[in-house]
Amino acid sequence: MLGWLHILALAAIQGLTGILPLSETGFLTIGRKLMGLPLNGSGDRFYGALTQLTLTLVICVVFRRDLTACIGLRRKKSRRRADVYQSEGELNHRMFLLILIAILPMLFTLLLQRRTAALGENLPAVTGMLLLNGLIIFVCDRVGHGRRALAEATIADSLLLGFALTLSVVPGLSGMAVAITVGIIRGLSPAFCVRFSCLLLIPLYLIRGLVQLVSTMGTVRFSPLYLIGMIVCGICCYFALWLLRFMAKRGTLSEFSYIAWGASLFTFCVYLFS
Repeated sequence: MLGWLHILALAAIQGLTGILPLSETGFLTIGRKLMGLPLNGSGDRFYGALTQLTLTLVICVVFRRDLTACIGLRRKKSRRRADVYQSEGELNHRMFLLILIAILPMLFTLLLQRRTAALGENLPAVTGMLLLNGLIIFVCDRVGHGRRALAEATIADSLLLGFALTLSVVPGLSGMAVAITVGIIRGLSPAFCVRFSCLLLIPLYLIRGLVQLVSTMGTVRFSPLYLIGMIVCGICCYFALWLLRFMAKRGTLSEFSYIAWGASLFTFCVYLFS
């Protein structure tokens, strides 16, 4: 049974690293190790499913305008010309189609998660992945930023970003970091990469959360402390979304590379002295 400290700590970790280009799985492994919990998450899978669904809900709230525009629910009330309406409608339709296409490679998430689950119990492997994650972010800031946005995005872009996000199931590797880097290398703007990747996190976290919830249903009981943890997770997620969008507009994410490298070094030290 998780204690209140475990619940709050896991909620904060998942709320922040589930959005930022760090590694949710890697940082959860570190947190579980420090708190004496099973590294494979066997003691908190039900709670993990609840926090996954919390992340989904918060992202939907933050990007509600994009979502309603994509599915044609938001009506424009300004007095602009009809051709402007048509242009924006085409862009929204394009975004909707690109998201649907990007979901296709995410279907491999469950298969990939099963094959990489054992890596979460291997601290040297997590150390190496965190090191690689920091390098990916560092390279992302050095390759130069593209300017292509939604109007110039292609099917290949959406497929690559969708596949990149599935790598978040690899302990120590951030799918967000890989997706942003891949997008920038292909000439997409950082702001668009962040926006598109965050929208893709909605189906990704929804699928993972529901599958995990169903697999643990009936084996554990809901605790009132879980509700507090979900609130903490939601607040951290909201802050992480604000920070990520702010740094993307500023045009640099290099600070996260140093955090990932510091976590890698810390994980290696924990492995040596444990």
